[in-house]
Amino acid sequence: PNNIDWDAEFAALDQGSAGNNVVPLRKPGTDVERYDSSFEVELDDPDSPESARLKVADPGVTIALPADEDRREPIIPAAFLLGNLRGTINRAVRRWLHISAFHAVRVPWYGGKTAIYGAVGAVRLVQRQLRWWWLTEQGPVRQAVADNAHRDPKEAAKVYNHLLQELKETRRWRGWVMAAQTAGVAVGGLLLCTLAPGWVNLSVAGILLGALAHLGRPAHKPIISKAIIAPRFRKLNLDIVLRAYYAAGLGNADKPGQQVQFGAQMTRDSRGTGSQVVVDLPYGRGWADVLAAKEKIASGLDVHVNQVFLTEDETSSRRHLLFVADRDPLAIGAGRTDL
Repeated sequence: PNNIDWDAEFAALDQGSAGNNVVPLRKPGTDVERYDSSFEVELDDPDSPESARLKVADPGVTIALPADEDRREPIIPAAFLLGNLRGTINRAVRRWLHISAFHAVRVPWYGGKTAIYGAVGAVRLVQRQLRWWWLTEQGPVRQAVADNAHRDPKEAAKVYNHLLQELKETRRWRGWVMAAQTAGVAVGGLLLCTLAPGWVNLSVAGILLGALAHLGRPAHKPIISKAIIAPRFRKLNLDIVLRAYYAAGLGNADKPGQQVQFGAQMTRDSRGTGSQVVVDLPYGRGWADVLAAKEKIASGLDVHVNQVFLTEDETSSRRHLLFVADRDPLAIGAGRTDL
């Protein structure tokens, strides 16, 4: 009420005469600090070392690095230096000895497959020659004209007779070509067998048999097996990580607020055995979701699940560290020990 002497009341409070159960109120007209129903609180101290380490890297900011000198390739490759030359030669010799021994053991198997596939290739070659001579591709055209003859019989008969005349002329001159080809192969084969040395005959026969075998073999079954299988080389970058997380169902690139983000740029570990990056999941996803989807993440990265390591972050449940090893640690031999 306006008739209260507020100065006297506050003076009495200061002297303790008003008792201990009186709550001091502000005077009317003074500024009152107001609070909204929602508020923001800084969970991290921006000056702490932990916040500096986890500072989010803005992908739109480009950091200018100092320019280094031009990279100069060595004049003599490292493999051919005097100290490495012996090891390079030993490695090359072991490689080619392995390849030679691998194929030498399989020579009888290669010969059998070459003979079988060569016979199949000879049959295919004859079939192709006959189809070329007989102009078999014109058959469907003449059949289509005959099927549609009821629409315009006169025009259909005219087109059919033209196609038939063209077929006869084509077969005639292609037949002469086939006859000349057959005679040339027969005469050349007889002359080669009677006049050429034996090694020439064997060489020509081997080349022809190899060509026929290549023509007759299935497309997915090579005659000669691979003695050395090249290792797989896979790239790992932020786009591939995003693809893996979205394939694992940990976000959606097309929905707002459901994108997977990164808390730092991808780096190599100090030992050079893998790559690591801080991953921020969408809101609503947490550490349990990542652990449940670990195998799916490995599938999206095209690596074995043993190469994927996840480390929980202490600052947020939706943040974790993803480490991808270059090789499966369990597939690397431990080597000899004292025991």
